[in-house]
Amino acid sequence: AFHGVGTDSRQNLHTKLFIPLKGDVFDAHDFVDKAIAQGASVVLVHQWRDTWKVHQTRVSFVQVDDTLRGLQRSEEHT
Repeated sequence: AFHGVGTDSRQNLHTKLFIPLKGDVFDAHDFVDKAIAQGASVVLVHQWRDTWKVHQTRVSFVQVDDTLRGLQRSEEHT
């Protein structure tokens, strides 16, 4: 379960869905570990990295084709 949505791994993400967005300069998938350390309980990703396996017992991962589109759809349902 999650309560709210966040896209910035520098923010408090306690019990939130973290959606890493990919831009021209940064890919927030590089900050998934930090987002989990900030309390994210669910992470929406468009690519899987084996280094995240260590988090699977306490964090849920949902893989989609496009995280930006996933964010836009989550906003449609709030």
